[in-house]
Amino acid sequence: MSILSILSVGVVIVSVVGIMVIKGWELGVSESISVVIMIGLSVDYVVHLAADYKHSKLPTRSQKIQQAYREMGVSIMSGTITTLGCGCALFGGVLVTFQKFAVVISCTIAISFLCAMLLFGALCHVCGPEGDKGNICCCLKKKK
Repeated sequence: MSILSILSVGVVIVSVVGIMVIKGWELGVSESISVVIMIGLSVDYVVHLAADYKHSKLPTRSQKIQQAYREMGVSIMSGTITTLGCGCALFGGVLVTFQKFAVVISCTIAISFLCAMLLFGALCHVCGPEGDKGNICCCLKKKK
């Protein structure tokens, strides 16, 4: 689960930093703060799905990710809508710093939502833990 989560979060971070580079921003104080905020925001949705998937008692990967979508999907969607609303409100700011935060927050939330619901869900469906499959602890146990 950790590897799948890190991969999904990495895609979000690389994507948003790529947007910052495309926009021609130089690394200054506001950009540095934005990157730290971006890391925190990008982890949220994936971690919620991963925790629900991991603690599921259902037997198959498909059932586990479906349960995670059912139980966490509404919360993730609500968080996406409200945070995107806040990010969009920053676009009206006069200061360049607010406009940069608006781009970073809006892009991070949108890409994070897509990566959590599509990429992470697909990865869990294909190679997520199921029984002893995909569990690194089982690989490290000594066989008798």
